[in-house]
Amino acid sequence: MKTLIWKEWREQRLFFFLAVGIIVLSRIVPKLLPERILDYETYSLFMSYIILPILFSLFLGSISFTNEFARNTRSFLLSQPVSTAKLFRVKYFSGLTLLVMLLFLSHAILVARFSDLIKTGNGPVELTRILSAAAILLSSLIIIYSAACFSSLLLKNSLPAIICTPFLLLFGLLLVTPLTIFLFLVSPNVYVFSFLLLPVSIALFPVFSFLTWQRAIVKDVSSRKIIFKTTVVILLISFGSHAIANLAASRELSKALRQVKTEGIKMTPEEVIPPPIPDKDNAALIYQHAFDLAEQLKNKYKAEWEYMPYESMVKPEEMTAEQKRIIGRIMKKPEFITFYALIEQAVSMPACRFDIKYEEGPSMLLPHLAKMRSMARLIDARTYILAEEEKYNAALRSAETGLRLGDFLADEPILISQLVRIAVDAIAVKSINRLFDRPGVIFSQNDYRNLISEIEKKDRFITKSLEGELVLLGGWAFKRKTDFLELSQSSGSLAHKTFASFYGSYLIQPVSKRDYAVYIGALANLNLYSRKPYFSIKDRSAEWGNTFSVDRFQSMKHIVSSMTLPALSRLIEQQAKHNACLDSSKLGIAIKIYRTRYGKYPGVLSSIIPEILPELPLDPFTGKDYIYRREGKGFIVYSIGPNEKDNGGIFDGKHQDKYDDIVFKVTN
Repeated sequence: MKTLIWKEWREQRLFFFLAVGIIVLSRIVPKLLPERILDYETYSLFMSYIILPILFSLFLGSISFTNEFARNTRSFLLSQPVSTAKLFRVKYFSGLTLLVMLLFLSHAILVARFSDLIKTGNGPVELTRILSAAAILLSSLIIIYSAACFSSLLLKNSLPAIICTPFLLLFGLLLVTPLTIFLFLVSPNVYVFSFLLLPVSIALFPVFSFLTWQRAIVKDVSSRKIIFKTTVVILLISFGSHAIANLAASRELSKALRQVKTEGIKMTPEEVIPPPIPDKDNAALIYQHAFDLAEQLKNKYKAEWEYMPYESMVKPEEMTAEQKRIIGRIMKKPEFITFYALIEQAVSMPACRFDIKYEEGPSMLLPHLAKMRSMARLIDARTYILAEEEKYNAALRSAETGLRLGDFLADEPILISQLVRIAVDAIAVKSINRLFDRPGVIFSQNDYRNLISEIEKKDRFITKSLEGELVLLGGWAFKRKTDFLELSQSSGSLAHKTFASFYGSYLIQPVSKRDYAVYIGALANLNLYSRKPYFSIKDRSAEWGNTFSVDRFQSMKHIVSSMTLPALSRLIEQQAKHNACLDSSKLGIAIKIYRTRYGKYPGVLSSIIPEILPELPLDPFTGKDYIYRREGKGFIVYSIGPNEKDNGGIFDGKHQDKYDDIVFKVTN
């Protein structure tokens, strides 16, 4: 053994000393240059971790075995009783030992003192990361070195071996790619994945090298046949493990599909896309006229729009009397009257279907949503101005129109549409609350009943939009993975497009199937939660939201789900807030009916049942009655909101984490 080691040292010492000289020169020469020309810190890191390690790996690997063909190893074997396998191991590990020594030298000379190596910012965790990164770097260099060894055995010449090494690395990558997918899916974290994959990759080239060595040196015959056989065996193992991963992912996907079918969740575009509506019954055509007219009004009355109530940055209470008169005056203009008449005509129609290209998936355009929200604010503005002019009955009709406006988005199976609908309803409820809070404003019981009837007709659930999310967005994304990933990458760089193409390939099918199964299962659970009272599933809903708060490695196993589902984590809470908003307003209106009948507000909330309401709605955040109390001449009724703390009926939009009660309050 000593003889073999000394033999290797004699053959490789010249390269070793040259390499040390290169490291020293790499340290000295940059110091002679002005700092403005070269940033030494960046240069030293680049040289120490990339350039020199790769060069040393290539050259050491390529010269280790090509020397044997020039020095006739068989003569050495005849004079020394050693096996060819032992000679191979000594040559391979001698070169590897020299490589490691050169790596440490380059780092010590170019980059850092030893004390810098042991300084860690976060103790054991940071040290673990440093050691893991070092292990991965060293493993990568061993792979390059091993590929260069294999190349030298094939070509028997150092320079062609160096040139051929990148192609052999690509060859090895293609061999283990299917196996990589399998290891990726079974690994719990990036460290386990690295320490499973890297040994496999490292072993690949020494196996080929050893077999080639045995054929070329010992038997002096071509090694093509043995390389071909070995390649076939490795491919069978690699694609076999890939097939196992694909089969497991297919079963997981089938299980998820059976789950949604059992729960009656719609899974086809035909089931979720609303059917066409005859033009004569379609409110969307009327709304479109109103949208166009609103744009014309905004351009024509550009100055007045700067303080239009609820459309501008100016708060209504900050408006001057003159500004209120101007807004009231322009609202009596024929074009404004026509605008509001169009809205009233639209809300009285039986159905609404905007021209949405559902087949385009996430890239579908929804320009009507922002316009519907703006329209809700303009109705709110009219209600405010009419109330300021003490035209209370007209203001109530206006508020009732606003309350019906959002209902025409209820059939759209799109999440953003339902969030806009919730926002439009919230605007309408606030408008009613402000109207009721004006001193001396009293309406008939029939007027109050009409408002309650409108509230009770509202769709309280977002279930339909979750089905649309599953089919029109999720289904589209997984059927057209490449298009979706390119659409999701805002930069549109070549790297992103390459990754998107790779994700849509056959090799990635086990990952994409598992991703789709995760997506379906998650939305199926969310769909189930949306049908139940929030207080009964809030813990499970919160846990669902945390499912995707995982490290980057885990998120890569279901990348489409990780890109889309976290945005839905607060959805059930939004539904609960919407219900609390509607219920608190319904209770407030019922309390006004009680006062109209008995001349005073009730002492307790239960006084309004069953005469006015058949039963009391429950606070979705507690499962208990809404909080009600008399305050001065008025009353307050409210839900405690998502923070589940009674803040005394206070809502603060800037500090919702502290004050988020959902309130209906009347002060007179």
